[in-house]
Amino acid sequence: MAGDRYIGNRAINILLLVVMFVFGCSLEKLSPSQILEIKPLEERIEDKYKKLRNSEALTMETEISSRIFISRTSPYYSVKYLKANLKLIPVTDSRQKVLNLEIKAPGTFIDNTLAFTLDDPSPGFHEFKVKAETLCRYEYVRVTDKISWPFQVTAAEHIKYTEPSLIIDSDDENIHALASSITKGKDDLYRIVFKASKWVMENVHTEFDNSTVYTSQKASWVLENREGVCDEKTNLLIGLLRSLGIPAKFITGFVGINYNHKIIFKPHSWTEVYFPSVGWIPFDVAYKQLGFIDATHIKVAESVDTSDPITSYEWETVDISDHNATDGRDPGADLVSIKNLRVKTKIKQEAGTVAPLLESTAKVWHNEIEAGSYNVIEATVINPNKFYVITDLHVKIPYELKIMGKTNKMLLLEPDTKITVYWIVKPTYDPGLNMFATFPVDIIATKSNPIGVSFNVTKGKGNAKYSLENLKRKVEKKLKNERNKEDI
Repeated sequence: MAGDRYIGNRAINILLLVVMFVFGCSLEKLSPSQILEIKPLEERIEDKYKKLRNSEALTMETEISSRIFISRTSPYYSVKYLKANLKLIPVTDSRQKVLNLEIKAPGTFIDNTLAFTLDDPSPGFHEFKVKAETLCRYEYVRVTDKISWPFQVTAAEHIKYTEPSLIIDSDDENIHALASSITKGKDDLYRIVFKASKWVMENVHTEFDNSTVYTSQKASWVLENREGVCDEKTNLLIGLLRSLGIPAKFITGFVGINYNHKIIFKPHSWTEVYFPSVGWIPFDVAYKQLGFIDATHIKVAESVDTSDPITSYEWETVDISDHNATDGRDPGADLVSIKNLRVKTKIKQEAGTVAPLLESTAKVWHNEIEAGSYNVIEATVINPNKFYVITDLHVKIPYELKIMGKTNKMLLLEPDTKITVYWIVKPTYDPGLNMFATFPVDIIATKSNPIGVSFNVTKGKGNAKYSLENLKRKVEKKLKNERNKEDI
């Protein structure tokens, strides 16, 4: 509980819902593939989940409810009125539309806030409930031209999203120093936001503990400790952008996740960044969705700071006796008990599948190598569109194949461009004399169709053997003239 205050015999209690928005920020870990038993990515995370992630639109029903219990444990006080205010209701914006809203009396809906007011409530349980049917679309915001940075922010509605706040302390000197290093030599707004997002994804590790689950940590704390969940990652990204004068919002909502082979919706948070002449663009660093969010995202609120109340309760107690209580207890705490908020979401309808935006090709440098040798996996991603596209390029390998470096690479492709990336790999499995083993590799780029390649490892058949140093030199030579190699 936070913000309790009293005026005479008036007790006003404000509760902030923070804990429930930190549990939905990581996917269930996937089991690694075994040699010769590799399965495509869509099978590993289940066809149903992949289909939802790539749906053009989803119609979902969300039910929010809670109960408030009023007792008569105090002989001196009763409750004059009780109010509950919620900003957990799905909103209508450019990518989602509230189709139907059912509010259980005595609730009213004003300015995206659901207000329940009970006058002279009787002892016992009082329930408030709302059902919202929402149509959410897969949104990819298209930026066709370079937007130069820095730019002047003049509108009052945008200026407030550039200023430091309680949790998003963008005026911290370490945040400013990091933001400056990220933007050094760059003047393309899309690339700057991409670089800041990429830094957060690569350097802030998902960590569920008391310091992040039960409270939302400051952006400066996240930078220092390099850990957190969706709240913390979002706080730091917004802090970095605001320190550069780039407007950024904190978005609260829900997201569908694959949990124990079931599709469930968990509380979540992400960022919206303002691009002049384009508008607000979503960046979800927890789910690696940059420049877009999928249709399983349900937006319920936007705010300047994480600490802005999403749900609040208020009540007034009155003295019903001829004398004041002398036991020193809190009459509000005696009389009112707030039960846990319950949120349930189910999918009612699916519509369409998003078409791939990118094209991908892949090859291995050597189709057959001798045991103990290294090899190179080469992948090229092509953006044939007239707008920027960000993709997460991921290579999935068997246990027995060791990779030099990271398995995934976040790439920003400008309009009508392509990027080629390389992974050096080494088989750790010895097939035995005069035998061979096949090593399959899956390459998946978001917004592109997955592709697969493979190569053989032999022993005693006279195939060439390639050293790590030799292949490194060849890869470095190819990268020298690669465009945008600083983003690989």
